[in-house]
Amino acid sequence: MQDITIGKPVFTTKLMRGGSITTALMTPPHTILIATLKNSERWIIDAAGCQYGFREVLMPYATYFTSRECRKVREPEIYTAVETKDIDYFLTIPMMSSGAGRKKLMMQREARLHFAAFVKSRVNDSEGGFVKGVLADTPSGGDDRIRLWVEDLKNYMTEYVKKTY
Repeated sequence: MQDITIGKPVFTTKLMRGGSITTALMTPPHTILIATLKNSERWIIDAAGCQYGFREVLMPYATYFTSRECRKVREPEIYTAVETKDIDYFLTIPMMSSGAGRKKLMMQREARLHFAAFVKSRVNDSEGGFVKGVLADTPSGGDDRIRLWVEDLKNYMTEYVKKTY
């Protein structure tokens, strides 16, 4: 995990604080994940890059930093949070974890665990099949695998939503 600043966004992100717009220079750092493969190749996972107009979630490390003119805010650190870390914390705060608030948090927690089970079964337990295949494929072959994975995910989560809600 690393905090960076984006030097070349597609569009500028603006935050609203107390009714006034905060400029890009005052915005908090952008957090990305760095995945290092067994062969030492590094990739960036940027789940929130869309706020800057970036469509790619997965990109080679050097390409990401060069094309976006990024600067490190601090050195990378190991990412140890689990999928429910924030919710588990919120559940310890009485104001946030009573009544309807608790019910909503518990529903979100269950949905995240359901999503995590999908990732574990399709990526972690795939004996390298999905990840190895996507990164080793030609661009179009990798795109096809990702498209199928996304369709599987949509079906998996849709079943959950229909069952739960």
